[in-house]
Amino acid sequence: MRKYIWLLALPLLFAACEEDDKDQDLNAPSIDSLAINGKDHDVRLQAGNDMELEVTATDDQGLQEIKVDIHDIFDGHEHGKRALNKWSTVRNIPVSGKEANLKESFMVPGQATAGRYHALVQTLDEAGNEAPFKEINFVVENGQQPTFNVTSPNFSQEVHAPKGSTFGMQGTVEDQQDLAEIRIMIKPAHHDDHDHGDDDGHDHGHSHDDGPLIEKDFDLPGDSDTSFDLSNFSVTIPTDAETGHYHVEMVAKDGEGNYGLFKAKIHIM
Repeated sequence: MRKYIWLLALPLLFAACEEDDKDQDLNAPSIDSLAINGKDHDVRLQAGNDMELEVTATDDQGLQEIKVDIHDIFDGHEHGKRALNKWSTVRNIPVSGKEANLKESFMVPGQATAGRYHALVQTLDEAGNEAPFKEINFVVENGQQPTFNVTSPNFSQEVHAPKGSTFGMQGTVEDQQDLAEIRIMIKPAHHDDHDHGDDDGHDHGHSHDDGPLIEKDFDLPGDSDTSFDLSNFSVTIPTDAETGHYHVEMVAKDGEGNYGLFKAKIHIM
């Protein structure tokens, strides 16, 4: 009889051990990879099209949930503009097992305001441990955003910018309605608003981590500024700049609140 009772108690004993193991799980899960449409940086999406988010997450015991938070990362200077159609969405996706290879589809709204967005991803395991979040930036274009026509220099090949020299561009920024503001920056290639990797994947050790090396803003107060001449931008490369690769980044905002973005690489030497 005692042997029979002991055998009946075995399942309860194993269940209790499993619960104890779960309670003692203090190891956070990890997000091992993150991509949008197969890319982990320099992602551009068209409003009205599908977006596939790919996440690989692992845990030593068992995963429970992946949370995805998509929202804009505009510059916050949209005051006085028309109501924007900023895209934002949050999903909590159940997962299980020690490894999850998630492919989750989203539809980018057809009327989404053009500009820079990001997807913030978090993972939770069965014990309630949370992985450090990861994010991936992407740009939404809707056909109404400002566009860039850079005729010089030729950014399809390496552009050298010697220290102490004058750097400028030729071309135009165009908008169908009205340009409101243009910001042009030169900043270290690794200092790109949490982008996942540089074009060449290297940190070049620049010392200008507090902000861009060069930044110039152009306000266009008129109501019908449909073109901006890039020859208005001309700067001297500081003689104390660190040698290495930098990005020329241009952000143009129109009267409707849409953002156009341009990025190219130069080599300061």
